[in-house]
Amino acid sequence: VLCVSVCRSLSLFFLFFFSQLLQAIETAEPLAWSPPKSTVVRPFNLQTEMRGEHNQRSWQAKVDAEEEESRHRREFRARPATVCYEQPFVPAPSGKTPVVPDDVVLNSDRRAEARHQYEAKKAEKELQVAEEQHHRKLEMDKRQKEEVHQLRRSLVHKAQPVRHYKPMEIQRGTHELTQPISPEFSNRITAKYQKIHTHH
Repeated sequence: VLCVSVCRSLSLFFLFFFSQLLQAIETAEPLAWSPPKSTVVRPFNLQTEMRGEHNQRSWQAKVDAEEEESRHRREFRARPATVCYEQPFVPAPSGKTPVVPDDVVLNSDRRAEARHQYEAKKAEKELQVAEEQHHRKLEMDKRQKEEVHQLRRSLVHKAQPVRHYKPMEIQRGTHELTQPISPEFSNRITAKYQKIHTHH
């Protein structure tokens, strides 16, 4: 409620216009006026231009240094010909005893010799095994040929003479014939059969 009343009083206050009184022309002081200062033109001082000038100077200095170095390299600088007036080199005799070379036996030579002996033994053993296999094969072929020859000889049909055997004489037996007897499995069944036989 307080806010509403305050807003209402402010709105009423702004509705009215209050003007200030004018001074008398006779007593009014003239307004002070000074001409405006003109704009002083100054050149731009940009950081990009400064960096560009610095880079340009460094690049130019590098190019000049490279040109100077290449010019020095192209210059011909010959060494003095001291060979024409100096004495030739003469080696001085050495005071050391001469070196006597010893017979060098390398491990590679030893291994080569051992390998050669091993290969020779291996070849001899392989030759012996091959000969044994060849002999076994020859014996097997010979045995197979003999078996085939025996088989062929056994397959040849040879007529056998008719054999004469002693004639067989059948004689009458001396034992009596077997008399069949009914088995007695149960007394009840036996009595039943006896009754049947008695009635017949």
